[in-house]
Amino acid sequence: QEARCLGFFLRATFEPLKRWRFDRRAYDSEAASKPGFSVAIGSTARCSYDQYCTVFLKWYDKITKIAIHCLSYYQDHGRACLLVLIKLVGVYPVRKRISVQLMDLLDIIRIQEDMKDIQAMAQRYHTLLQKCEFTLSEESSSNKRQASIKATRKPAELHAVR
Repeated sequence: QEARCLGFFLRATFEPLKRWRFDRRAYDSEAASKPGFSVAIGSTARCSYDQYCTVFLKWYDKITKIAIHCLSYYQDHGRACLLVLIKLVGVYPVRKRISVQLMDLLDIIRIQEDMKDIQAMAQRYHTLLQKCEFTLSEESSSNKRQASIKATRKPAELHAVR
């Protein structure tokens, strides 16, 4: 139950964040003037759109690191991770490269033999990712430079058994 609630919370958080990341006018009208977008506590200076995009990528990369870790250790964390990720479809992932990494991990989980419920959830999430694949963005050269996520493990190195 907690994983579903976390998924709902993250979705509600990421919906406006994603909208602001890909629509500068929405960022300028809805977010730029808010106190939460100051560059420092108590400062009147506000975060520029470019600064916001950099911070958005950092948040996004942290979520990706966590998801990759949890899917790599799917016997311990897979069920909860997949419940959260299923709730985030449409707002996460937004980059094709990350979607490919997640699908590679899901392919390993989908063929495992011991945990049929996680296997079914991985199949469902894989299908949902494929359906929204056309909405994912390609990375520009500046995004590639800023991206800090690399595959933490090759799919063959998944830690399915401890």
